[in-house]
Amino acid sequence: MELGKIANGDVQRLFDREYEKVLKNIMDPQTSATKKRVINLKITVEPGKLRNNGMIQVEVSSKLASQLGVSSVVSIGRDEDTGQIKSNEWGQELPGQTYIGEDGSLKTEDGETIDENGNVMEVVK
Repeated sequence: MELGKIANGDVQRLFDREYEKVLKNIMDPQTSATKKRVINLKITVEPGKLRNNGMIQVEVSSKLASQLGVSSVVSIGRDEDTGQIKSNEWGQELPGQTYIGEDGSLKTEDGETIDENGNVMEVVK
């Protein structure tokens, strides 16, 4: 018996479909490039009572690499008017809003250094 001919070629088609999922998962930039992917081919043979026939059941499944996680930085504080604790994701400011950079300087939303009047400072090289 040839594996590719069982159930009129359906076993091969099931494998091909699962293999395609594995290939797409490998090419997905949101998954690990090096994690192993696994295709499982489970064949169950159930013999009849007289042992002169049987039923073959084939199941094909895969174990794919999971999606990579993402992270973000949030600022957390208490609203002085309401007392409620709130958080905001950094980088989600209102357009034109400034922030304090790691070096302590004021920055535009694009990361340009600005003076105390809000003017972009020229970078001297």
